[in-house]
Amino acid sequence: MIKRFALLFALLAAPAAAQGTADLDRLYGSRDWRGVSERMRLANSEADAHAALQWAAAKVLDGAPHVVALAYADLLWRIGQGRNDDSLRHEAAIVTLYSVALAAVDGAACLDRTAIEARVNQILSATGPRITLLRNLPAERRQDARARVTSLEQTTFLRRPEDQEICRAGQGEITRQLRAPGTEVIEQPLRAGQASRTVDIRPGPTYRPQMYTLQEARVRREVQRQQRLPALLRDLVPN
Repeated sequence: MIKRFALLFALLAAPAAAQGTADLDRLYGSRDWRGVSERMRLANSEADAHAALQWAAAKVLDGAPHVVALAYADLLWRIGQGRNDDSLRHEAAIVTLYSVALAAVDGAACLDRTAIEARVNQILSATGPRITLLRNLPAERRQDARARVTSLEQTTFLRRPEDQEICRAGQGEITRQLRAPGTEVIEQPLRAGQASRTVDIRPGPTYRPQMYTLQEARVRREVQRQQRLPALLRDLVPN
């Protein structure tokens, strides 16, 4: 286990970074996953980025939802690109694949059956080069990538919280968000690598996605991880 996630454990063992992460703790504690993502995206100094990576590594291993894992992967990828560091880019690609796995498994808790495919496609459309990197690896390393993702998903399965962000991607849930009082629709600026602008729907305070009960959701998630996740990983990173 430690060998497979050497970078995560190395980050946790590193000396404490200069800048604290109290703001990340506050956002995480209030389950403001979008706030966490934005805060990590704005980590620009070396000290701040290292602190954010340490913080996110601990959260991912402790069962953070897919949005936090994806924010961690985004920061790893950005640093890897800036340093031209293949090991960081490879790790970012692995964690990105893990975030896809979480969307596929934890999305089984959503009543909107379009949510899983929609959220998986959103992630893949924004992170295509990372999956391409994994697909271009030698066969043995592709198998190892899938094994690492499967192992980490199994390890965090019982610790992961209900993930409403996945449900929000479903077609029916988008309609419900747009109808909710106080919802805002904000066009996002065009970022590097994007072909078109995206729209951010910020639902009003009364909106909650429709989800199965915790007991029902656990059963459905278990079925999803056993029956569908292996095929999804093989499709994305084939033998």
